[in-house]
Amino acid sequence: MSGTKTRLRAGLKEQGKALAGARKPLALGHPVRWALIREVAFHGPLPVKELAQRLGVDRPALSSHLPQLLECGIVAVFPDPGGDARRRCIGLSESATCHQNGHGLEVDFGELVVRFGEKGE
Repeated sequence: MSGTKTRLRAGLKEQGKALAGARKPLALGHPVRWALIREVAFHGPLPVKELAQRLGVDRPALSSHLPQLLECGIVAVFPDPGGDARRRCIGLSESATCHQNGHGLEVDFGELVVRFGEKGE
C-alpha cells in the first residue's frame, strides 16, 4: 500500500474516533439507555436477560439500544463470569472510570462525564 493510502486510512481512523466521541451525548438520547448505564455503573456487568428484566423491557427492545452505546464506547460486551459461552454481559467500557462521592456516582468516559444520584433517587 502506498504511503498516501496509509496516511489517509490513519486519518480516517482518527476521524472515526473523534466522531465516536462526538456521538456519545447523542447515544444517551433515550431513557432506556440512561437506565442501562446506571444499572451497569452501580452493579457492574450484567447478563442481557437480567439487564432487560431490571429495566422492565424485553430483550429485543434492549438489543435495539445496545448498538449506539457499543459504537460510542460507552458500554462493552463481556464474557459471562459463569463461563456460559451462550450468555453475554453488558458493562461499562474499560475506558470509563467510576467515582463514588457523597451525592452518588460519577462515570467519566474521557470526553463525557455522567452523574447519577444515589440508587433509588
